[in-house]
Amino acid sequence: MSKENLITPEKLKQIVGDVLDFLKREDINSIESLEKRLGESFDVKRGDHIIQIESRPSESGSEAYTISYIIPAGGIPIEIRLNPNLNYSKIIIKTKSGLNDYKPFTSDYFGNIIQDKIINGCSIPEIKRELEKLSS
Repeated sequence: MSKENLITPEKLKQIVGDVLDFLKREDINSIESLEKRLGESFDVKRGDHIIQIESRPSESGSEAYTISYIIPAGGIPIEIRLNPNLNYSKIIIKTKSGLNDYKPFTSDYFGNIIQDKIINGCSIPEIKRELEKLSS
């Protein structure tokens, strides 16, 4: 286990800020604008980090759109899943400590707590509001 791969509150704020900057820069503000970017990867200003947008199988045979922040050799500290068919979104976050309103469900190799929050509806503006709360 490596302490450098623990996601501190400060590191989380940077990562969440990068995701918010990315959504603004790429003009992703609706499910339709997200769908147009499926399968794409984007460099993040911070070293070799990337943000990847994909469609993945989800529950009940549906598909979920994912926005994953990827740190090579460090994993995915934040992933946003939007499922328009089942009308919900989920934010999954790894941090060294628990977050209010997030439900821990496991931990990673580095010792981060993996936790999630389900958001009713499938709205990019709602996701942005939640990210802004995390970054403040």
